[in-house]
Amino acid sequence: MIYAFGEFELDTQLFELHRDGRPCALEPQVFNVLRYLIEHADHVVTKDELLENLWPGRVVSESALTSRLKTARRILGDSGREQRFIKTLHGRGYRFVAAVEQRADGTSPRSRSALEAPRTPASVSVPRPSAPVGRETELGVLEQLWRVAAGGRLQLVFIDGEGGLGKTTLISAFLDGLRAAEKAQIAVGQCVELSAADAAWPDGTITSQFRFTHTLYREALYAGLPAGRRKRLHAQIGERLERGFGAAAAERATELAIHFTVGGDYDRATHYRFAAAQLAFARGGYREAIGHLEQGLALLASHADIPEHEPRELGFQLLLAPALIQTGGWSEPRAEAALSRALEIAERLDDPRLPSVLYNLAGVYELRGEYAESQRWLEHQHALPKPFETPLAKLESHELLACSLYHQGDFENALEHAEAGLAAANVFDSDTKLYIYGENPRVSCHNWAGLAQWFLGYPDRARGPSTKAH
Repeated sequence: MIYAFGEFELDTQLFELHRDGRPCALEPQVFNVLRYLIEHADHVVTKDELLENLWPGRVVSESALTSRLKTARRILGDSGREQRFIKTLHGRGYRFVAAVEQRADGTSPRSRSALEAPRTPASVSVPRPSAPVGRETELGVLEQLWRVAAGGRLQLVFIDGEGGLGKTTLISAFLDGLRAAEKAQIAVGQCVELSAADAAWPDGTITSQFRFTHTLYREALYAGLPAGRRKRLHAQIGERLERGFGAAAAERATELAIHFTVGGDYDRATHYRFAAAQLAFARGGYREAIGHLEQGLALLASHADIPEHEPRELGFQLLLAPALIQTGGWSEPRAEAALSRALEIAERLDDPRLPSVLYNLAGVYELRGEYAESQRWLEHQHALPKPFETPLAKLESHELLACSLYHQGDFENALEHAEAGLAAANVFDSDTKLYIYGENPRVSCHNWAGLAQWFLGYPDRARGPSTKAH
């Protein structure tokens, strides 16, 4: 269909706008807006109507629509004062107001000379397939360009965008329709590149490395594998990588976790999920660590037959809590939930990591300003038969308890625990250690000792530890 208005012609088959016989550069979405207004010139078209019909199922801002309308007006020569073609009815919408002549001829008389050959008959039409959701407009553009190509004008079309946006799905839908058209020959190709060098594994294995030029090619081949074969291949690849890399296998923990998860070896899968989380946490990738830990916990929850089930979960929960604190702050409720679950497991198993669980739980409450609750958990830790695994753990626990007591006004007991922490610090070099809360607990113990003695009425005694703290 051709719509002629003023000096313009809009060709819906060639997907072109001409002004006095010369083509105008027009983006597809601008063309669609203009076409819709022309074909619905019998009424005022609201913004909602345009958005619902031109971008179905997609979230598009009004500013995007306004931008397309401005472009259409600029091309037509309309302005805010002179609205020969598109008239704005404020608060209501838009209406195409110019007189329009319709012609069913597939080729515009003004534009026929621009074609290298006349269009073929209706056999070039593309049977309309079921369009991917939200891609009806793009599919229509491909169909219109195909008609132009079938009419004698060669077309080279690039479809770009980030991976995963649906480019391959769009092309597949277009080709499904094109295959039903007469005299259509379709060729499909893909590229695989060989890397410039081979790779040597720690066990001496030499392998060649291949990569796809686009991840979607790999995804298409992967999707074509039967489920049983896919599972076997993943398990075999995981076992070979683990054997080949030996002690260095943890460096490929993420890859191995994926292979063993799909391969059904959930014991190894959870092992490497935890290793991947530790690597991510150590380099500050806390969100990445949380992802690995949550996937590992999901495996543990759905496969109760995994060996050392509860001790393994305890390790996951203990690492998950500080990762959540790093990303969500001390008020993050999931961190407290992770530590509460860790406490439940550690107490039931009488696990040697129980003191660490209690200390971390006390740290959460202390940093929230809930000092009495922090004190309760630390005193629970100190009452255990073996409350401290190392002198450093003893120093950190006494320092945290001194802090909680000081903020509650119990200066005598705060001083006692600060001095106990300093006594523990004397047996090792604590100044070169990166601590869990980002500060040196020996320095903090000097600080609490000085402050406590000041408030107890001993300013002279307070000067010594305060000086050391600074």
